[in-house]
Amino acid sequence: MEFYDGLLNELSKFNEFVDRAKDDELSLATVYGMEKSKFILYAMSQQDNKKLILKLLDGCIQKEIWGFLTFMLVDCSSYKGVDTFITKNINRIPKELQASVIAILCYGQKWTNSNLGNLFLELLKKQGCPSDRIQGIKEDEIEVYYPLGWNESIEAAVKNPCWHLAMDSAARYCMFSKFYYSRKNENIKDYCMFGDGEIHSINTVKMRMLKGKIRKSDILGYLDPGMLYGDFLPLDNIFQNRSVYDIEIVDQGTVESEEVGELGSYLAATNEELDCDEIFDYADELFDKLLEGCEKGGIPEFTPVSEINNKVMEKPADIAKLLRVRVRATQGDALKSAKAICKAEKNAKWVYACSGGYKRRKGFYYRGLGYSAYTHQVIPMILCYKSDDNIGIYGNEEFQKKHARYTDVFAFDFETESKTLEGCLEKCKKIAEGDTEKQIKAPAEPAKTVVPKELSSEEKDKLKQDYLADVDEEIASEINRYKKIADFAKAENEKLRQQNNELSRQIDFLKKQLDAKQKIIDAQEEIPVLHRGKEKPKYEGELKAFVKDALETSIEHVSKDTRRYDVITDLIESNFTDKDVTLDDKLQHVASATKGYRTSSDLKKELEEAGLTLTDGGKHPKIQFKGDERYMLTCASTTSDVRSGDNLYSQIKKKFF
Repeated sequence: MEFYDGLLNELSKFNEFVDRAKDDELSLATVYGMEKSKFILYAMSQQDNKKLILKLLDGCIQKEIWGFLTFMLVDCSSYKGVDTFITKNINRIPKELQASVIAILCYGQKWTNSNLGNLFLELLKKQGCPSDRIQGIKEDEIEVYYPLGWNESIEAAVKNPCWHLAMDSAARYCMFSKFYYSRKNENIKDYCMFGDGEIHSINTVKMRMLKGKIRKSDILGYLDPGMLYGDFLPLDNIFQNRSVYDIEIVDQGTVESEEVGELGSYLAATNEELDCDEIFDYADELFDKLLEGCEKGGIPEFTPVSEINNKVMEKPADIAKLLRVRVRATQGDALKSAKAICKAEKNAKWVYACSGGYKRRKGFYYRGLGYSAYTHQVIPMILCYKSDDNIGIYGNEEFQKKHARYTDVFAFDFETESKTLEGCLEKCKKIAEGDTEKQIKAPAEPAKTVVPKELSSEEKDKLKQDYLADVDEEIASEINRYKKIADFAKAENEKLRQQNNELSRQIDFLKKQLDAKQKIIDAQEEIPVLHRGKEKPKYEGELKAFVKDALETSIEHVSKDTRRYDVITDLIESNFTDKDVTLDDKLQHVASATKGYRTSSDLKKELEEAGLTLTDGGKHPKIQFKGDERYMLTCASTTSDVRSGDNLYSQIKKKFF
């Protein structure tokens, strides 16, 4: 059973009850019984009353109305006390539904509640989440993606069990998160991802993206939450036990390009009046408005790293730019903090920590700048570079105890380099006093010539051994890299060979079909007027119906005493009979379906008679030919407009007939 199947069945039952209640159908009590029906009708009238939410949820659990419980949690998962109430009462919910219910809370709270995340993983391991999507992946190592909040730490992302299986899915999440925070801008509507009551704050706006790797064996499950929430653009979420590794930040230009592409897809699905050529131009324009709206909401504009890389920064304006890159502060806040730093650390020369032209030496002490994600402050400190992933913080014991693990070091003053903490502090003091004679030069400048001392034989042997060990390590690394390339090339070669064999089989099959058709043509005395093209009929007699309609339409304004009229009339009489299916026959079913249309369930049977299918998409069901997504039409699941049926009939006729 799929992850959400149990809740979807319960939710479908509840929706059936709601539809009957809207139509004042007397048999609505047959869905749940009289007692439960009375409770639901009362609860629905009170669902906006936040003071009663917990009592209503308790009533759902007590009366075992899981569909209504699901319906309410989608909209109130972030309300005060809801998560605590559900976690305390989780054992009152059927075991097969527990993980699904907790997942609703996690999505509504944007996976910011670590206790809920831990409970979800515990339940997921017990319930399991089998997926053909994951089983179909052949690689043992898979790339995964994470939409990162504008001030969210990478550490928080690693602890989050919910990542995305594809970059476009993560970009879609980033793009939709901006809709909410851009609401102050004109022409930007409030778009809720998972429910009206979900958490929305400056911390949930996704501005960057991470890429990492995970082993297939570490994946606990795959889920598209859109199945339950009714979002017709899917999210490919995978759940793992915090096992992502090799994490890196995706280039910001690539991320924004992906977001614009997803925004274009969203516009194409929701705006039929836009031409294909106009959609992505409009998407570019709309995305700029989203970013503008985010900045108005307090999220500063992105500043590229290239503006500070390999540069020495002393003035407040330069240090403000450094802060805008790393901390993504507003121009005003960045300049204010930069002036405070310059006042506290006089004459300091800051260099961006990731600059390639400056190298920190292991075991040496430096003055540095760190950003505390805990207090959201930029703090000067003394740092000791111990290894690639270990930087000691000194000179502020209180800060070190509380916030060291939340701090990201992003700038160094290389002129304070010293082998001891005391020496580093002394250099900071002399630099502040303007004593520049004893300052060391920045590493970017050429060093003075130093006469090397004569090494002993033991020192020479040690250097030789160290050098050979480094060479052996580099060779082993290169061999391993080329082995991976060779394995990949071998796998690709095998894949291409299989594809080639399959194409050869298809070519042989098509040749046989072509030979058979040619024999039929050769056996005929005269080549037929029409040959069937590549388009396959969507229902029996469709192609003949279109041809007949086209011929009949073409002679409506043709005089009867003309050659054109006689030839076309002869073709109609020779190739069609009254028993043939016509477009009008199908349109009668469409007209019957759309007349008085109020809910999408009213359409299904008659549309099937017309050769169409109605795909349940929550708030936006889709109408299309079975197995063909080229022609697609969205409609509302419910409507109160008396003209909706006529409008939908016109749209279906134009699109499909």
